Amino acid sequence: MYENVFLPVQALDRPIPKPGGLCAVKFFRWEDVQTWPTIDPQIGICKTAIEMKPDTYIYLCDAIEKGKSFNEKMKIDPRGSFMDMTIDAVLPEGSVSNILSLQTMKNSQWGLLLNDKMGYTRLIGDKDSGADLLFEYDSGDTDSSRKMPVKWQWKNETPAPFYIADAFDIIIGGVPVTAGCLRLIMRFVVGRPDAFANPPIMNDGDTVLTRPAFLNKNLLVLADGIALPVDDGTGAIDWTGSIKRHIEKAYDVDTINFIGGVVDNETIEIYAWT
Repeated sequence: MYENVFLPVQALDRPIPKPGGLCAVKFFRWEDVQTWPTIDPQIGICKTAIEMKPDTYIYLCDAIEKGKSFNEKMKIDPRGSFMDMTIDAVLPEGSVSNILSLQTMKNSQWGLLLNDKMGYTRLIGDKDSGADLLFEYDSGDTDSSRKMPVKWQWKNETPAPFYIADAFDIIIGGVPVTAGCLRLIMRFVVGRPDAFANPPIMNDGDTVLTRPAFLNKNLLVLADGIALPVDDGTGAIDWTGSIKRHIEKAYDVDTINFIGGVVDNETIEIYAWT
């Protein structure tokens, strides 16, 4: 249970409207937390960061944009009031890896970090309990798409606290990254026109992709969900003579070189992280 918050009652303001929804949903096993944050009772905000156990990570739920939401509802039962919280995410398609991962995940409770489009982060879970996971799969029909709705549910005496720690360890595509922000820049399928019937962004065997959005950014590039190693030009890794597939991308350039090229029909995802 989190500490009580000692803020006085005050007027309820009217914030400037912003787009609804969540920027990102990140999740972690409840049992992987070494130390949960403490709450400053004067401001109701986490004053320390989550401390994870060694060799454990926070994972990204890469849901479709319209499928991410957080609902927090006050309820009352004979024992008193509590907050009933639901986090929804919808995964496109129904990949084998997602189905098998969710099959394993159903046996655990979960903590979550929810990045709201208002610019703040909420923490789900505490030292007493984590959220329960529910999921389903819908194959759709000839007029609709496959989808896999995922839902986490958590009940707590107080609203989910605000979390302001600067950085976290996250694993995506098999690569751990320590970051404060992870943002999807673009996603496309090699050789296929985009949603507006424009020519494919890249075709089979292409090696170069240039975009202004790549400039002055650290990038994480996934090919069919697997992260490609990065030669960032610093010499931290000696790539001399290597034939391993990877990318070349220095921080201060706007071009990615795909060493080994891209492959027809593979999905390329490019994230910026700071």
